[in-house]
Amino acid sequence: MPLGPVTTPTPTVTPTPTPSSNTEVLVDDDEIPLGPAATEALVPDDIVVVDDTIPLGNPPVDELPKTGESSPVPYYVASLGFALIGLLMRNRFSNKK
Repeated sequence: MPLGPVTTPTPTVTPTPTPSSNTEVLVDDDEIPLGPAATEALVPDDIVVVDDTIPLGNPPVDELPKTGESSPVPYYVASLGFALIGLLMRNRFSNKK
């Protein structure tokens, strides 16, 4: 949907010299074209919408695939050990005051 009025550029015909078979044509790659911008949107004539059926239910899988997650039990044991070490150090150094 256009946001404003659609303007069509007026065609201007400029005669271009036709090079002969022996003439070398140099093209400047840095030159910016000064012609009108294309305002027509490229819209396909037919839009095809595929109406796929949605599968109902779960796929027939005996076991869920492994996703790479490991067991959290080692982390729990390590953190419990650090907590016990912290309690023992607190008791040992607090009695010396």
